[in-house]
Amino acid sequence: MKTKVVTVLTHIIVWTIFLSLPYIFRPKPMMGPDIQEPMRAYFIARFLLFNIFLITLFYVHAYWMLPRLFNKKFMLLYTGLIIVFFALFLFLSKLFFTRPMKMPGKGMEAPPGFDLFRPDRIESMFLFFVIMMISGAIWIIQEWKRAEKKAKLVEAERMTMELSFLRSQINPHFLFNTLNSIYSLALVKSDATADAVMKLSDMMRYITQEAHADKVSLEMEVEYISHYVDLQKIRLGENVKVQLNLSGNFNEFRIAPLILMPFVENSFKYGISSHEPAPISIDIRIIHNLLTLKISNRIFPDRKQNGAQGLGISNTRQRLELSYPSHHELTISDNGQIFIVNLMMQLA
Repeated sequence: MKTKVVTVLTHIIVWTIFLSLPYIFRPKPMMGPDIQEPMRAYFIARFLLFNIFLITLFYVHAYWMLPRLFNKKFMLLYTGLIIVFFALFLFLSKLFFTRPMKMPGKGMEAPPGFDLFRPDRIESMFLFFVIMMISGAIWIIQEWKRAEKKAKLVEAERMTMELSFLRSQINPHFLFNTLNSIYSLALVKSDATADAVMKLSDMMRYITQEAHADKVSLEMEVEYISHYVDLQKIRLGENVKVQLNLSGNFNEFRIAPLILMPFVENSFKYGISSHEPAPISIDIRIIHNLLTLKISNRIFPDRKQNGAQGLGISNTRQRLELSYPSHHELTISDNGQIFIVNLMMQLA
């Protein structure tokens, strides 16, 4: 509503300035003080009628001819109407701007100094094409805005579809790893099996009921990670020392679901060993609205990491770009011995 009011006021101001141009560039008095009232009214009426025609021509061209006829199908009709309007414009300009020697029925001559609104044919042609070009510019701007709006809608739909696709890739992978962990516990008849099943149940509930939303509670996301880490601790041997540090008030913020998990999962996929010490450090903290994630793990020759080119990391990069453009910073480093992930995200 506010935009429409501003548009209407802008048009009124522009037309007021446009109609004032003759006074600005040809500042001769329209009528002397000795002119009689009937003659004054006659010329004012002609001036107003001609400008009403100009304004009508402007809006007909901008809001009807160009949107409906400016295409291959109706181009001949559009061109014909332009020619008709041009001829009508020349006719009316000659009719309106021809100064009568006598006022009809009044016996009065127009004042010799009255020549403010007597443009010749070149001026008339110039005025016509100015009106056409300005109205055409208005239409082009509107079309550009419509195209931009449509492009934004298409981009939003593309983002939604891509995020859904990425989630569908990630979720089965998490489930597969978790089931492997429980299977390992069941093989050795561990007392931790029941606890692991419960944690798996919580994780599945999160995936099926929460993770399909655009944003979820950060507390739930961190809890999901904590359950995953606990399951991995139960499954892995003593060589793998996992340190999970959580700091901050997570229940005040929301985050894109499962966007941190690929980094956590990646550390367990490549940072464990059955015969060498394999420390894994996961640090998640929230300070004000800044979330930081730092993960480090050893690099083992038989589990060589492919840097950021793995499917999970690659997909997460895309999700970060789509969900947090200009509001995140991801750094992945590899010094040959330690693989480190540093992620900072600004949360709303």
